[in-house]
Amino acid sequence: MEGIRTANYDRMKGVILVEYELQKINFERIEKLLTNMRIELSSTWKDRINRGMAKFTEQNELDNLSAPTTS
Repeated sequence: MEGIRTANYDRMKGVILVEYELQKINFERIEKLLTNMRIELSSTWKDRINRGMAKFTEQNELDNLSAPTTS
């Protein structure tokens, strides 16, 4: 899929690792893709917080990329 560089599943940790290009795809879209593939995401408070932080970090990166440069 466009924007996804690599996707791997770590069986020992039960974790899916996805490397992607933020300007082409975002974390929320990847979550939806996984859900559509019937992959159940963990709903523990820790995992929900981690996913929320990932989305927050993404938004900061996008904001920084679109910010005007100063000289």
